[in-house]
Amino acid sequence: MRTDSAGGTHEWDKPFGDARLCAAIADRITFRCTLIQTGTESYPFRTTQDSRFAAAD
Repeated sequence: MRTDSAGGTHEWDKPFGDARLCAAIADRITFRCTLIQTGTESYPFRTTQDSRFAAAD
């Protein structure tokens, strides 16, 4: 399974509104997983931004 987040891990609790709930969900998802932080911008995020800037011109 692969997940992607445009924000850093410090922002993961914002969609859920509860840091404890977010921690529990992340704990279940990441159990026995290998986490890789690439430090790069995601392709979907970049293409969305590019299309928005092109539409604004």
